[in-house]
Amino acid sequence: MSSVHPKTTGPTIPILTTDAMRLERFREDVARLRASVDADLVYRPGQPAPVQIAGVQCYTGEQVVALYKPGPQHDCTSQEWYECRHKVREWVGLSLPASPSTTLRRIILTTAFVSSCMRDDVPLNAEAMLTPERVEQYVALYPRRSLRSLSTLRSELRSVGIAATTRAAWPRPPADYGGRNAAAPYSGATIAAYWDACLAQSTSHRRHVMATILSLGLGAGLRRAEMYELRTSHVVHHPVHEGLLVVVLPDRLVPLRHEVADMVLHLCDEQPTGRLIGGAGTGKSLTDPLGRMREALDVPASLPLLNLSRLRTTWAVACLSDGANLAEFQRMAGTKSGRVLEKFAGFISHRDTHDDWMLPASGTRSATGPMPGLPMDGGNA
Repeated sequence: MSSVHPKTTGPTIPILTTDAMRLERFREDVARLRASVDADLVYRPGQPAPVQIAGVQCYTGEQVVALYKPGPQHDCTSQEWYECRHKVREWVGLSLPASPSTTLRRIILTTAFVSSCMRDDVPLNAEAMLTPERVEQYVALYPRRSLRSLSTLRSELRSVGIAATTRAAWPRPPADYGGRNAAAPYSGATIAAYWDACLAQSTSHRRHVMATILSLGLGAGLRRAEMYELRTSHVVHHPVHEGLLVVVLPDRLVPLRHEVADMVLHLCDEQPTGRLIGGAGTGKSLTDPLGRMREALDVPASLPLLNLSRLRTTWAVACLSDGANLAEFQRMAGTKSGRVLEKFAGFISHRDTHDDWMLPASGTRSATGPMPGLPMDGGNA
């Protein structure tokens, strides 16, 4: 496989005689590329810090729920825990928050609440215990706590109550039917203005960062973490299609749109090793290292915010408008949800001139050949 930069090329690859052989070798090289990045160096945005329970590092809420046992400071005796442990784990498990630390706080508070209810002879049943009235009574009698602590206590028990009950009078969140629209694509004029702003950046580093964000957003629809972590060595030439650049991601391959191919080659020359966007270290000390880079850019106030979601939508609409079918688009976009496609559909222009859209739909201009199982001559089957 040919990398775009000579410093990232491997040993000379023998010339293969057929496209199929070249593609097979290409897939093997892609697998080696993906394995070449040290997992410890990859930034994972929002990756929560683990918590330790019984000497075990817990990286997920499920692990916390499975291993938790109340200590003497948690207001629950060993006998009470023995009686309620399965219910507590079940109820908290239905309302797992995003991080292990929040899960630990939630199960500690829920355990103490359930123990208190048991002492009042409340049946060990979610519909009987986890009601708004009992939670408010418990919060009102909770000793020696600040208003902030009481608010946290109420919020955690409320989350468990909503998740674990069906009849209790908790306010239910509205159902999500996926109605929120995707961020609108940028217009051609706005994109041109962004490139002008890129050239006007005060330092070469800022020009490189902004050009990388625009190129990878408009050219490959990369998400935030993918854009930050992409290595220069993971932008490669396709072995069969001349001039086609391919972005190698951990879960998929993305063909780079031709409009930005020359710019990406230039960026690879500027940053021959490491991350294409630049920057040293793992970025683990920062909540959003790419966001920090973007905030440092000088973008005119007359332009809309440089939004990664809108860059991705612009890329998606261009790909779908140019004829990528649904399966191909989902493969390169890294999405399986049909809702995503629905949200993009509203931005795709119809081919209304002389009803041109009817030709590919009828198979007259088919890239895959006629529909199987039908007579080819229009006569009797």
